[in-house]
Amino acid sequence: MAFTGLRMKPAQFLLIPLLFVLLQIGTAPNVLSQPGRNQQANERWDNDSPYGRLFDTKTMATVTGEVLEMKQIFMTDKKVQCTHLLLLSQNDTLNVHLGPMWYVDQQDLKIKVNDTLEITGSQVTYEGHPVLVASRIVRGKESMNFRNSDGYPFWSRWAGPVNQ
Repeated sequence: MAFTGLRMKPAQFLLIPLLFVLLQIGTAPNVLSQPGRNQQANERWDNDSPYGRLFDTKTMATVTGEVLEMKQIFMTDKKVQCTHLLLLSQNDTLNVHLGPMWYVDQQDLKIKVNDTLEITGSQVTYEGHPVLVASRIVRGKESMNFRNSDGYPFWSRWAGPVNQ
């Protein structure tokens, strides 16, 4: 008994690579929608977004304190995670918003509980609570920048004029 194999017409033979390409295209939106790579993900943080408009260069302050807690919280439409910390400064606890988790994670400076930090940022009210939206963090000789001197976030698709 001889094995004749599976016979395919030329059009059927081309169907397999075509299906592979279509599957790859179908997964492309998931890759492109990763924060930091997609305009829509960044727009939630741009200066033109409701959250971005909170930052006010007229309310800038610098505080020094010890990190009590670090956590990830969901911001805006509950799709973007923000790195948030609780800072003990002169016997007062201060909520500090740093920026998108993916941006903070890409920085060389890794903040930990019990770190002593100097944080410069905009003092604003967010969802009825006072917060400091960080512009710059210094720990010893290390620093991390979140916004330029005009308040534009560095993670934004368009960071505006950089006047550092």
